[in-house]
Amino acid sequence: MIRRISLSLFVTLIAIGAAADAATTVRGRVLAADGTPYPSAAVTLESASGAKKPPVYTDREGMFYVSNVAPGAYTMHVKTSRSEKTFPVTARPAQYSDVAPVSVK
Repeated sequence: MIRRISLSLFVTLIAIGAAADAATTVRGRVLAADGTPYPSAAVTLESASGAKKPPVYTDREGMFYVSNVAPGAYTMHVKTSRSEKTFPVTARPAQYSDVAPVSVK
């Protein structure tokens, strides 16, 4: 009985650990001040430790996708030809972590 409980607890802890380490894709949209999509904006995620993901660029609809992101808190840097802004982002352990649309100049 104790052996069965120990095995069950071990399997549960392994499953929780695997879920916590699951990578996600952070996705969202960058818009100009007038609400139109902002193509070719550079989007970079920076972790609390200062580690940065390589930049990705928005498509013609202003959409971006940053893949293989570990769950946690990040600062998202959005750089355009006219400005640079930062936004807080939380990556969740799911297939996608959606970011609300952000507005830039």
